[in-house]
Order: sequence, then structure tokens, then C-alpha cells
Amino acid sequence: MLHFFFKRKRFFFFFFIIIVCISLITRGADKNRERLPGQKALQVLFSYPLSLTTLCVQNITALWTGYVYLVDVEKRNTGLRQEIQFLILENQQLREHFLENQRLKELLDFKQQFEYTLLPAKTIGRDPSSWFKTILVNRGTSAGVMRGSGVISPQGVVGTVIDTALHSSKVLLISDQNSTVDIIVKRSRVRGILEGQDETVCRVNYIVKKEDVLPGDEIITSGLNAVFPGGILIGSVAETSNNPDGFFKHVAVAPAVDFSKLNEVLIVMKTQTGTGDDTENTNRDRQRQPAAQALPGQGP
Repeated sequence: MLHFFFKRKRFFFFFFIIIVCISLITRGADKNRERLPGQKALQVLFSYPLSLTTLCVQNITALWTGYVYLVDVEKRNTGLRQEIQFLILENQQLREHFLENQRLKELLDFKQQFEYTLLPAKTIGRDPSSWFKTILVNRGTSAGVMRGSGVISPQGVVGTVIDTALHSSKVLLISDQNSTVDIIVKRSRVRGILEGQDETVCRVNYIVKKEDVLPGDEIITSGLNAVFPGGILIGSVAETSNNPDGFFKHVAVAPAVDFSKLNEVLIVMKTQTGTGDDTENTNRDRQRQPAAQALPGQGP
């Protein structure tokens, strides 16, 4: 039996020391009991390992709790990010619908100012080549659109229909070099012919040098060619100069319409004057013809 204790004397010695230290620390917890001389030293000695152990346990617990919490937070953040993306897309769509409604309201208000029949249309394509400046709209012969019809917008004159299909039409912009519009300078009532040059500048031809045309003057349609109503804004004079070798003034005009942002337009519907009268006259001739043929037969 003694051999068993002597063989493990180190273990029992440390165990005994630990029991004594715990007893002393426990006795020191009572404030009414007097502390032994070595009790304070033992308490200080064992306070560091105990504090370190407590700190490690707290950190491990906090780390595990924080990890679980962060996993949950990451899941919620992922869901919130997806919801934000959906809300951003929905907001963009709603803003686009709002802007479209505003443009359509402007078209309606602009349409009600004229006695002409105006057909709303949307831009559905543009000519990718640089030879011609044209756009494609979603109205064609099925809606009564004819070649030569004028195309306008609340901002000003857009162009002229040059080709039609069943459900679409091609519009030649006023900025094209092949486009011509009869115009009037609003302030001085000087007349001229507007020709396209590029998307940002047009020119007015056949204005003599002595005519009163100044930068900033508004250019409007004359209404004489039965394509556009009179008084529709085309643009404003950007620059004027006199050609020393000619009789006419050089007048550069900035179009009022930004063709790169053109979404909705109004087509000025052309009326076929005289068609109804011709039909009526033809019907009258047909009614009279049998009566005229019967007269010779009644003579005999």
C-alpha cells in the first residue's frame, strides 16, 4: 500500500497543494473571517490562470455565438440585396412609365391645339447608315398614313414620310440633305427654304442679304405647302453671314428637336381633297346616263 503512494507521490503532492489552495481561497471569501498570511499570495498566484481560463472560455463562446450570428446575418443580407435589386428594377420601370405618360400627355395637349388630324406614333427604328437620316415609326397604310405626310412633335418639326408599309412608315428627318421645308422667320416674317445639313445644324436658302434675320430668331413653318400646319417651330437661327460673292445670306439654324432622344411623334394626316366630289359627280353621271339613252328610244 505504501509502495502505491510512494510511486505516485508527485501526483498526490500536487493534488494536496491544489486542495489546500482552494480551501484557503474559499476561506478568504468570508469577509468576517481573518485571512492567513499565505492566503493572499496564493490567491494572487492562482488568479492569473483562472482569469486566463475564464477569458479563453468567454472568447470561444463569443466567437461561436458571433459566427452563428454572422451566418444568419449573411443570409439576411443576401435576401435583402436581392430584394433591393428587384426594387431598383421596379423603380426604373415605374419611372420610365411615368416619363412616357408625361410625353403622351404633352402629345395630347399639343394635338388639341390644331384643327388638323394628328396621328400619334412611336419611333421603332433608325437608319444605321450615314447616307440618309431617317427613322421608322409604327404607323402605316393600315392607319391611313400616306407618303408626303408631315411628322411633328411638341418640340417642333421632325420630318416627312417618304415610304409606307402596312404597319410602319419611314420618315426623312429635316436634318437630311434631301429634306426641304418652306419656312418663315417669326420676328421679321422673312420667307426661305430650310434644307438639312446634319443632325445639329440646318441651313436656310434664298434669303437675300438685305433681309432682317438675326441670331436667336425663331424659324417656323409657313403652312403654304400643305404638309405642315403653319406656325410650327423648326428651330432658331444660330449664325448669319453675308456671302460676298452672292446675293443671299448664309443662315444656320439649330433644330428644336433632339433627334437622338425622339420617342413619340405626331403624323399630320393628309386629306384627299376632291375625292368625295369626284365620286359624287361620277354617281350622278351614271344616274343620268340611262335617262339620256332612253330619250332617243322614246321618239319613234
